[in-house]
Amino acid sequence: MTYRAKLDAWLVALAVATASVLIAGGVVPLLRRGLWGQAALVLGVIFLVGVLNCPLYYRVTDRELIVRSGIQCWRIPLAGIVGVRPTSDLVASPALSLDRLAVDYTANGRVQSILISPEDQDGFLFDLAMRVRELRPFGFGLARPEYVRVWGARTAEGR
Repeated sequence: MTYRAKLDAWLVALAVATASVLIAGGVVPLLRRGLWGQAALVLGVIFLVGVLNCPLYYRVTDRELIVRSGIQCWRIPLAGIVGVRPTSDLVASPALSLDRLAVDYTANGRVQSILISPEDQDGFLFDLAMRVRELRPFGFGLARPEYVRVWGARTAEGR
């Protein structure tokens, strides 16, 4: 199942405002002075930010969680997911909302996290719980029983 990313209006407005200021305050004056290369560089940065964020969605298949953010794609095996917990962490991530879920998973023998913001968080959690039977409800998220102790400690530390 594919889940659309939740968008915080203020965050989208901030991105649009930033791009507008860069174009009006940077690109236009550069073009007026004939500095085509510098103007192209600024436009390239704006384009790159767009390419890294569009499209943005999350897909749960029978074997993996696919996180797609523009040209970036993370494939997380469902068998490696150890917990999913709500967070509002400000770390850069494939999420355009601060209403996020931290997906903790094992990769290369270490627990790693990716922050996502599905529009339908309850549906996403239910879908994941149905596909990964080892995940159990814990707090407002899901966790493998053997991971609950670690997850509780991370939550207590404020992570």
